[in-house]
Amino acid sequence: MSRCWGVDSILIKLPMALVSIDGLSGEQQSAIARDYASFAADSGEASPRCDVICHAARLSQPIGLSPERFSVNGQYSPLKRRTNGGIEVTGFDFMGHFTRGGPAPVHSELSVVKEEQLVWPSVLENFLRILVAHLVLDQGGVLLHSAGVLYQDRVYLFCGRSNAGKTTMARKAAAAGARVLSYDINLVIPEKSGYRIHKVPFTGEFGRQVENFQVCGSFPTGGLALLEKAPNLTAAPLLPAEALAGLLTGCPFVNDDPEEIPVLMDILTNLIQLRPVIRMGVGRDDSFETVMTEFSRSCEVA
Repeated sequence: MSRCWGVDSILIKLPMALVSIDGLSGEQQSAIARDYASFAADSGEASPRCDVICHAARLSQPIGLSPERFSVNGQYSPLKRRTNGGIEVTGFDFMGHFTRGGPAPVHSELSVVKEEQLVWPSVLENFLRILVAHLVLDQGGVLLHSAGVLYQDRVYLFCGRSNAGKTTMARKAAAAGARVLSYDINLVIPEKSGYRIHKVPFTGEFGRQVENFQVCGSFPTGGLALLEKAPNLTAAPLLPAEALAGLLTGCPFVNDDPEEIPVLMDILTNLIQLRPVIRMGVGRDDSFETVMTEFSRSCEVA
């Protein structure tokens, strides 16, 4: 095992896994406890066995790859590679890997050159995003690029490509006094009562505002929309094939992995059989209440 930073550790209680990060320095542990306060678990609460064990380690030298290697469509994207028994992840400032397909718990390691780099969102958050995107498939769930808005005790997801208007919808919701789980990414997991939306600590800067940390836990799914910009408000249910294709583009880190695609397709097919997907065009001047009234109405009649 690689050389660690210290002897401290922390437990992070994600919706689908209890993650133990060990080998931390005191400064790293304090920073993670602050940034993941809503998800940090007391050791007394923890189950006897963690689902994921992550070792924080030191890199002997910088990655040494140009920034262009990590750019996909103009956005930062760590490199991902299948290895025997696991997945290796390389970012501009880190290297990591985790086991896949073997017995529990999942073993992983996250390595950086400088102590402070480990807790950067571009390092720890990105690594955990990739880890969760893969592991949640084993539970029949999916990590979706989306804005999640709590409306009348249900969460409505606005999915879409970059610049489709997800952040704008989140800001409209917040300005109207509604709660926003995330403007960036949300976790969808099946339960006995149907699919529920879970808040995750991968919310970007908007979601890190103090008021949004009050929205924790899970909520029933109100509806799913493929969002697009339009001069006027429009809403229409999508055919299953269109809905499947649209949601597939919003499943980061796993929608380009040949070994995960069959399971991912089955999960999305099951999801759209139970929850219709609405294509929504939202104009700049459409109010939040107007959008949500049309969204919820379209879900009921679809």
